[in-house]
Amino acid sequence: MRVERHREAGRLLGELADDALAELVDGAVVLRSGIGGRTALLDLDGIKVFVKRIPLTDLERQPRHVGSTANLFGLPTFYQYGVGSTGFGAWRELATHVKTTGWVVDGVSEHFPLLHHWRVLPATPVAMPDFGDWDGDPAVRRRVAAISEATSSIVLFLEYLPWSLHEWLLIRFDAGDGERAVTLADRQLHAGTELLRERGIVHFDAHPGNVLTDGEQLYFSDFGLALDQEFERTPAEAAFQELHRDWDRYDVERYLVNWLCERLAPDVDRTEVIRSGGAGLPEFAAAVVRRYGPAVLVLNDFYGRLVAGPKTTPFPLEELKSPPRHG
Repeated sequence: MRVERHREAGRLLGELADDALAELVDGAVVLRSGIGGRTALLDLDGIKVFVKRIPLTDLERQPRHVGSTANLFGLPTFYQYGVGSTGFGAWRELATHVKTTGWVVDGVSEHFPLLHHWRVLPATPVAMPDFGDWDGDPAVRRRVAAISEATSSIVLFLEYLPWSLHEWLLIRFDAGDGERAVTLADRQLHAGTELLRERGIVHFDAHPGNVLTDGEQLYFSDFGLALDQEFERTPAEAAFQELHRDWDRYDVERYLVNWLCERLAPDVDRTEVIRSGGAGLPEFAAAVVRRYGPAVLVLNDFYGRLVAGPKTTPFPLEELKSPPRHG
């Protein structure tokens, strides 16, 4: 049913001329505008479609760069970390969605939203907020300025999923069904990140807002920071990806533990909750904290040092592999 609906949506969208498609997008219900682009929801003959506009800079629009997965702005590798990065380029995000959609259609995995269609359409430039100076790196400044001046966007027409993982967990906990929800999330977060790892992709931004769900299945989306071994990478990027090949697993564990601490013990220092092995939490949540907590403390500390600077703070891989035990 998913693939049939996907093909029908793709057919309907593909039949529209640019002007008609742009008018359809402009009339869609706006959902939000964020660091990775603007999103909306439209109804296509009864098929709900999630629309994402990704700014396409003048540099990326140059004929020799159309479709390029190269690091066109010469961005530093530490810009991969999800602490205010605007991503490495629209073509990389598109390429990842095309690939993961192929996996779903071919029966490799169900863990990704289907990309029904995409198109380059005119866009109104949007001023970007201040994301910090990223250690004063000039390539980052050029990238942010180029996005602010972009007059085109790649518009992704994606399968609609009703909730982010964050939203769904809130709903299930409010309904008294937190244990089942956490069990599902824990299992499927690991299944999805392991598949990406096996296929040579690091997501780098799989937080609970970028993982979607229909209540039965998790879907990894928002590939603005994704790095694929099949991209046109620099040697530095290839080495960085190899060093971070297990990043997604550690990161989803961090998000899950932190989410549980903030939901179930909002007035207690998160670090202390983790160090104590989840003392005071329901046993199902405490078990998750005990299982992943030592590595989560290491990664939380790393994130804190990244935010404070410098962005070149070394990735503590060996400490993650053998984290200190507390309690």
